[in-house]
Amino acid sequence: MSNVLILIPPSEGKAIGGSNKPLELVRNEVSDVLELLGNYEKDVELNSSVLQSATMPAINRYTGVVYKAIDYDSLDKDAQSYLNVHLRIVSALFGFVKANEPIPNYKIQMDKLGLAK
Repeated sequence: MSNVLILIPPSEGKAIGGSNKPLELVRNEVSDVLELLGNYEKDVELNSSVLQSATMPAINRYTGVVYKAIDYDSLDKDAQSYLNVHLRIVSALFGFVKANEPIPNYKIQMDKLGLAK
C-alpha cells in the first residue's frame, strides 16, 4: 500500500496571496510553459509575475469542490502526512505536485495547452 498515489485534478479557482517565498527553482518544463503563459490573453499580468509571486501549499492554493471536501487544514497531522506522501495534484503548469508543495497563483487551463487528453 505504500506505493499508492491518489491523483486529483486542479481547480480553476485558486486562492490569492501566499506567505511563502517565491519559487527559487523552476522545473525545466515550466520555462517552456511560461512562454505560453506570457501570451495567454486573459491573465497576462498574473502569469507574468508567477516566478516572483508568493507561494502557498498546492492543497491550499486550489479552491474547488474537491479541495473543500478534503478540507486539509481540518485533518489531523497523521492524515495530512499521509496526503503529503500519497496525493498528487495534476497541474497544467507544474505537472504532478505534492499537497504540501508550494506553488504561486497562476491561470492556465490544460485544454489551452493541449494537455486535456
